[in-house]
Amino acid sequence: MYTESMNAKELLAAGLQLDEVDRELIRDALTASLPDQDNEPEEVDPSLLEELARRSKEIDDGTAVLSDGFEVLERLRTNLAARRARRSA
Repeated sequence: MYTESMNAKELLAAGLQLDEVDRELIRDALTASLPDQDNEPEEVDPSLLEELARRSKEIDDGTAVLSDGFEVLERLRTNLAARRARRSA
């Protein structure tokens, strides 16, 4: 239990006794309170935003060619295996 007279080590020890959800809540709150540049949103290249908008529109319009994720992974594995076979031949 927290008391105003606790030092950082005692507070940490008490915090480690909390369940995972409460520890995550505290971690997120403490991280957000730090003046770290990593907490600032990164600037995104406008051309990437334009590409994202274009692709999203294609999906919405039904003109995008979509692939099943498992099929894509299988094609990548097949291509990688073929490249490795060519290198070792």
